[in-house]
Amino acid sequence: MKKVKSRFLKVIFLALLILFFVITIVFLWFFIPSLKTKLDVEKFKSSNVTVEIFCDNETKLKNAFNDEIYITYGDIPQHVIDSFVCLEDKRFFVHNGIDLYRIAGAVLENVKSRRFKEGASTITQQLIKNTHLTNEKSITRKMTEARLAVELEKKMPKEKILEIYLNSVYFGNSCYGIEQASKYYFNKETKDLSVSQSAMLAGLLRAPNIYAPDKNIDKCIARRNLVLDLLAKNGKITSEQAKNAKQEQVDLEKIGLKQNDLKTYEYMAICEVAQIFGITPLQAKSMDINVFTFLDKEKQIALSQSVKQQKAKTKARKNAQKMAISIDNQTCGVNAFFANTNQDPFVMQRQIGSTAKPIICLAPSFEQNLVTPSTMILDEQTNFGGYKPANSSDKYDGWITVRESIAKSKNIPAVKMLNALNKDELKTKLQRLCTNEKRRQFFRRLFALFLINFLFK
Repeated sequence: MKKVKSRFLKVIFLALLILFFVITIVFLWFFIPSLKTKLDVEKFKSSNVTVEIFCDNETKLKNAFNDEIYITYGDIPQHVIDSFVCLEDKRFFVHNGIDLYRIAGAVLENVKSRRFKEGASTITQQLIKNTHLTNEKSITRKMTEARLAVELEKKMPKEKILEIYLNSVYFGNSCYGIEQASKYYFNKETKDLSVSQSAMLAGLLRAPNIYAPDKNIDKCIARRNLVLDLLAKNGKITSEQAKNAKQEQVDLEKIGLKQNDLKTYEYMAICEVAQIFGITPLQAKSMDINVFTFLDKEKQIALSQSVKQQKAKTKARKNAQKMAISIDNQTCGVNAFFANTNQDPFVMQRQIGSTAKPIICLAPSFEQNLVTPSTMILDEQTNFGGYKPANSSDKYDGWITVRESIAKSKNIPAVKMLNALNKDELKTKLQRLCTNEKRRQFFRRLFALFLINFLFK
């Protein structure tokens, strides 16, 4: 009996020893690469907007990001600080850069839900990620983030870390830093924010393109109320104060009153730089480089003001999301851009809409010698075996050329060309065109050149 017990204990000990070595090897496998990234305190400086952006005529812009005002910790109201700490990192003033309690809770929650639902990044870790790392989801990146966070807390007091964080974090609508966000969303300075307004700004951080009041007012208010409940739960405000703050209305008319018309274009240029270099937009702003764009200042200002003046509503009577792009037909460069959507324009997926007409109807019709640019085609209401398409304007021009039908994006002529094609052959060719990304990129360039030559020569 003793021999069996002894043998069992040896097996357990050996298993634990093997497990220990496996964990150690795995840890070192991911940890050693993280040592390549060093803490650079220079990246935390407030005056770090060094990237220069140029218009299409190589005129240097007065960088719109230079209007970001840095405010010190002493100028930030306590209820603003409490809002961000209670939501993002309630143990901020006691941990050493990483919160082991929060990590344990997140792991337990993720095991219960069987997916990575909860994160455990502290404010210090978020600051490190925004200034030193990328958004890559990897174990090495998280280890680097944690190691640098601990190192930063040894070199910098908590108040300074929180100050830098609040002055650099992204609030959506091209706003970096709480002072600029306060002016954009409420047309006031940070020191004048109410408890309700500071709670709303804190609520934006998780996903500003979803929780911003001009994107989705219902989700914004629900998120703000969550922050107010946390403030009351942690004893930062009373239940009565939370109740009163929840009743405060959001003035949508004040949002973006003083927004620089050029900033939306500049922000997207910065995002593209970040995408090319594999870094965050905050890091891209600090690069010592010149960025030459296709920006036409007059067109950008006209486009921005035109779109902002539109009071479009959805069927649910909510503010509609808007995005407008102007492209130069000679260079294919974007010379003006404005976006007010709840999705990142870089990754959003949309139906291709009327751009399908030249691809699916016109180009194959040329290939099969069915039409030429000068071919006349009848634009009138037509019943295609029960299918009755209509032009978007509900206007019909009678006999027009194929060139004009595409220029005006007419639906009836497009369907007529499509009906004349061999559908099986067309389907096979379209599938072949989209088999891989390289072909898609090639086709996009070819399509752009085709449109330029067809419509504007």
